[in-house]
Amino acid sequence: MMFLWEIRPFEIRYNDRNYQKGDIIKIIVVDREGHAFRHPLDMELFRIVYFLEGWGLEDGYVALGIQRLL
Repeated sequence: MMFLWEIRPFEIRYNDRNYQKGDIIKIIVVDREGHAFRHPLDMELFRIVYFLEGWGLEDGYVALGIQRLL
């Protein structure tokens, strides 16, 4: 079974948390209304291994390369 982070190890996010390479992030999955629900990624920890801003991304958005922490 392949997991989402193995298929797509990047996230495009609004940079409202001043993300930096090396940061540890916890994934909390919510629907469009902001309600949490069970998902295979829910509560998983990831390290940001790559950080990109600019280069065609909308202002305020970044691409984060993430790696799951085991």
